[in-house]
Amino acid sequence: MSEETKVEGAAVETKNGEQKLPTVEEILEALKVVKDPEIPVNVVDLGLIYNVHVNPNGVVDIEMTL
Repeated sequence: MSEETKVEGAAVETKNGEQKLPTVEEILEALKVVKDPEIPVNVVDLGLIYNVHVNPNGVVDIEMTL
């Protein structure tokens, strides 16, 4: 089973106060704090994340399995 989750407003602030869209790598790194509740391994290392796409409007599409 695959589920798509959308997160809006994903812009991050830079050191000079400007906003930029996060990279796929930054999103994957942030997702590493999400652990499987049954085992202490994150969803990225478990291979549950199939695809991450950052849209120009700041919406991030994450395709994953549960």
